Amino acid sequence: MSRINTQNDLGIAIRFIIISILILGFVYPLSVTLIGSKIFPDLSNGSLIKNKEGEIKGSYLLAQKHQTGIYFISRPSAGDYSTLPSLASQLAPSSLDLHKKVEERKSDLGLKGIDWNRCQELLYESGSGLDPHITLDCAKAQVAYIAKNRNIPTDNLDLAIDRMKESPIFGILGRERINVMLLNLRLESL
Repeated sequence: MSRINTQNDLGIAIRFIIISILILGFVYPLSVTLIGSKIFPDLSNGSLIKNKEGEIKGSYLLAQKHQTGIYFISRPSAGDYSTLPSLASQLAPSSLDLHKKVEERKSDLGLKGIDWNRCQELLYESGSGLDPHITLDCAKAQVAYIAKNRNIPTDNLDLAIDRMKESPIFGILGRERINVMLLNLRLESL
C-alpha cells in the first residue's frame, strides 16, 4: 500500500466522521424534535397540567408529594419527588433500612386509618421514584381519610375515583389504575 492511498483513506475517514457528527449529532435530533413537537405538542412539552389562569400545576407523568391529609397519597420517592435526578432506592429485599422504612410507612398509614394491606404500593418506592399511579383499591382505601379531612361526602370521592380510573393499556397490559396527580386536581374542583 502506498503512502498516497493511506492519505486518501485517512481523508475519507475524517470527512466521514465530520459528516456523521453533523447528521447524527445535529440534523437528525433537530428534525425528530421538530416533528415530535408538531405531532405531539403536549407530550413534547412535558405533559404539563395548567389551571384556568395558565399556571402550571405539575405534569401528569410525575408524582407529587402530598402529606397534608387533604390529598390522596402517591407512592414514596427515594429522591423526594425531585425530577433531577429521579432515582430508585436500590435497597435489596433483605435490607434492614428498607425493612425499617416499610415499617414506618405501615405505622404512618395506620395512624391515618388507611389499610396498608390494600395499599402495598405506598410502602415501596417505584422504579423511577416518580410514578404518579396507584391501584384503584389503594385510592378507595384512602377515601375515608380524605373525606374526613376535606369534609367531603365519601360518595363524591368514590365517584371521582371511578371517573378518573385508567384501564389497562390496549385492554391487556397492566391493570386498572388511577393517576394521583390528576385525582388530586379533581379534588380541588369538588
